[in-house]
Amino acid sequence: MGVCDTMQAETLYQWLKDVATRYREHVALVSHEAAARREWTYLAFVEAVERAAGGLQALGYGRGQALAVWLPNTVEWLVMEFAGAMLGLLVVPLNTRYRAHELGHLLRLSRARGLVFMPRFLNIDFAGILEEVLSEDGSELALEHVFVTGTDPSAVRVGSPAKPVAVHALGEVLAGRPAEEEAFPHDLVNVFGTSGTTSAPKLAAHDQASIVRHAEAMARAFALGEGERTLGLLPFCGVYGFCAAFSVLAAGGTLIPVPAFDARRVAALMADESVTFQPMSHIMLRQILDLEDFDFARLRSWTRGTYATLNRPQELAERAFRTIGVRLTNVYGSSEAFAMMTHWPWDDPLEQRSLPGGHVVSDDIRVRAVDLGTGAVLPPRVSGEIQLQGYNVLTQYLGNPNATAEAFTPDGWFRTGDQGYVLDDRTFVLENRLKDTIRLRGFLVSPTEIEEFLLQHPAVEMAQVVGVNLRPEEDDVAVAFVKRKPGQETTEEALRLFCKERLASFKLPSRFVFVEEYPMTPSANGDKVQKVKLREWARAILTGAEPSAVTKVVP
Repeated sequence: MGVCDTMQAETLYQWLKDVATRYREHVALVSHEAAARREWTYLAFVEAVERAAGGLQALGYGRGQALAVWLPNTVEWLVMEFAGAMLGLLVVPLNTRYRAHELGHLLRLSRARGLVFMPRFLNIDFAGILEEVLSEDGSELALEHVFVTGTDPSAVRVGSPAKPVAVHALGEVLAGRPAEEEAFPHDLVNVFGTSGTTSAPKLAAHDQASIVRHAEAMARAFALGEGERTLGLLPFCGVYGFCAAFSVLAAGGTLIPVPAFDARRVAALMADESVTFQPMSHIMLRQILDLEDFDFARLRSWTRGTYATLNRPQELAERAFRTIGVRLTNVYGSSEAFAMMTHWPWDDPLEQRSLPGGHVVSDDIRVRAVDLGTGAVLPPRVSGEIQLQGYNVLTQYLGNPNATAEAFTPDGWFRTGDQGYVLDDRTFVLENRLKDTIRLRGFLVSPTEIEEFLLQHPAVEMAQVVGVNLRPEEDDVAVAFVKRKPGQETTEEALRLFCKERLASFKLPSRFVFVEEYPMTPSANGDKVQKVKLREWARAILTGAEPSAVTKVVP
C-alpha cells in the first residue's frame, strides 16, 4: 500500500503507527555512530518511541508542557520528537549552532520543562553554554530536567541551589515502560525559529494534524516510495531538514541521519547507502560537485533531489545533471508554511524545474500575489507579494499574539514577505525576498537580532547590520556598522570575540566598521537609516574599493 489517500486528522504517533503497520519490517532508520552501523525497522522505531514516551511520563511530563531538543541529527532526535508528540508535548528543536544568547531566549519563550542535549559535540561545550544560561537566566526558566546523551550524567554539572535542575541519562528515558498516548490532532507540537524584523527569533508553531497532512502531501507530490533511501543532511531542527525527513518516512523509505556535514564523507556515504532521493541546500550541493578525485559514477542510484535557491539555480541543476545524472527540483518553504511546500514535476524540462517556486504539494494550499502598495490581488504573471492559505500555514507565533495578527491579511491570507508572480492559484515563481533578512551560511537571520545583541556591549551606542551578496552562488556576507558611545573605546576584534562567545557562529558579522553617523532619510514617522547606502558602503569595504566610496566611517 502506498501513501494514504484518505488522510483523516491524526496525531504524529497514530500516523507513525499507521506507517509502521504498512511497512513493519522495512528499515526506517540507519545510524553510523562510533564506527558501527545499526538499523531500526519501523516496528522497532515505534517501540522506541513508546518507551521514550513512557520514560518522560514517569517523570510527570504530560500534555501542554514543552520539551526542547538540542541535538545534532541522530536517531535519538527522531525518537524524542515522536515521544514528545505522543504525550502532547510541544517539541522545541534547537539549532546546535546556538549559543547562550539564543538558547536562553528560546528556553524562556517556550517555557521548556526539559532539555535533551549532548554535553559536547564537535569540540563545542554545550554543557558550558547551558551553565552560562542557567547562571544568568535560571530564575526566568521553567527548566527542571536535562537529559544527556553520549556521556555519564554524573559528569554534567548544571543548575544551582537557587535553580535546581535534575540531570538524567537519556538512555534511562529511552528504556521506560511503553506509554499510553495523550495527544490530540490539533495540539501544538513543533515550533521552528524564524527571523523577521523583531529583535529575536520568533517561534512559528504548527499542530500535529498539519504536520501529518504535509508529510503525506510531500510523499505524494515528490512521488516517493518505500524503496527511497535518503540521508538526513539538513538539520532536523530547521524546517527544511524536518520536512525532508518526514517526507521519506511517510513513504516508508529509509532515513540515515547525518550529525555533521562533510562533503567528501557525505558523498561516500550516499554511495555506500545507495541513496535515491536527496534534499539538500544549494551550498551542500555545490560542495559535493566541487569534490576533486571523487568517482561520481558511484552515485548512480541518486536520481532525484531538491534544493532551494534564488542564486543561479539553472546553472546548478545543469551541473548536477551533467556530473551525476540527478534530476533536481527547486523548492520553496518557510518556518511559517513548512519547507518543500512546492515542487515541479520530475518530467518538466530542467529550465522549469530549476525555477524558484513551483506547484503547491496539496490542493488544500492556495497562493496569490498582491500589489505591494495597495494590496489588490494581481492577475497571473504580475509581480507582487506572495500570500498563502492552507493547512501548512502556522497556527501562531508562540507567545506573540501581535506578530501572529500582523502576519495575516484581514481576509485571512498569510503574508510571506516574498516577491513573485502566480501562474495560477496553485503555482507561483519566486523572484525576491522582501523581508529585511539576510542569509548567512544557509540560515535566514534577522539583522535586528544581531543589532540588539551588539547593544549589550558597554561601548556600543548603536549598531546597524546589513548583508551583501558578493557572489551569486554564495550566501550573504554580514557587515556591522557600529557607533560607539562618547568616551568609550572598543575594537573590531573585541566585538568579534564578544559575538563569538554568545552568538551562533553563522550570525557573526565578517566585518565591524565604526561610524560617526549613519546615512539617514527624513520621514513623518521619524528619520530612518538608509540601509541601501550601508549596503553600498559594505560592498565597497569588502571589495577593497576606493575609500571615497565610503563616507562617515571612522578610519
